[in-house]
Amino acid sequence: MTLTLANLLEWTKLTVRQPATASALVKSANLPIEVSALMIVLAGVMSGLTFGIFSIAIAPLLAEIEQMTGQTADMGPGPLLQGFLSAVQGLAFAFAVHRIGGAFGGKGRLTDIFAVTAVVQIVLAVIFMAVVLTFFIFEILGALLAMISVFVFFRGLGHAVNVGHDFNSMSKSIGVIIVSFGIVIIVISVLTSMLGLSPTAAPTGEIL
Repeated sequence: MTLTLANLLEWTKLTVRQPATASALVKSANLPIEVSALMIVLAGVMSGLTFGIFSIAIAPLLAEIEQMTGQTADMGPGPLLQGFLSAVQGLAFAFAVHRIGGAFGGKGRLTDIFAVTAVVQIVLAVIFMAVVLTFFIFEILGALLAMISVFVFFRGLGHAVNVGHDFNSMSKSIGVIIVSFGIVIIVISVLTSMLGLSPTAAPTGEIL
C-alpha cells in the first residue's frame, strides 16, 4: 500500500464508500509502526496548517463579532502548535485504542491499530481541507460538508477499530472508541495545562 499525493483522493473515496474494505487492505499491508506514526504526524501537520489558514481568513469576521458582543473569541494555539497537539492526540488515540481494545477482547497488534487509525486520520485531514476550501466559496455548503465529514469520520473509525481488533462487533468498537476518546481528552487537557494553553481541542479530529 502506498500513500502519495496522487492516490490520497483514491484512499479517501474508498474510506468513504467502503470503510471496512479500506481498513482490511491497510491491515493486510503490514505497515511498519514507524510509517504509521509518521502518517499520523503528517495528518496533524496538515490539519494544523489548514486550521491556521482558516483562523487567519475568518479573523475579520471574529473582530466584528467581538465588537458586537464585547467578548473576545479564542481561536486557540497557532497552526504549528495546533499541528503538534493534533499529532500527539492522534498517537495517543491509536495507543489507547490498542490497549482498551485488548481489554475488550481485541486481537489487534499495535502495528495493526496504528496503521488503520493512521489512514483514517489522513483521510480526515484531506476532508478537513476540503471543508475549509468549500467554506470559503459557499459557507452553507461548507457547513453541510462539515456535518457529513463527522459522519464519515466516525463511520470509518468504527470500521477501522472493528477490523483492526477482529471484533466482528460494532458495539465493541464503539465502546473502545468512546473510552479511548475519554482517555485522550484527559491526556490533551493535562498537556495543554502544562504548556499553559487553553484546553482547545486539536483540529484533526478524532476528538476533533
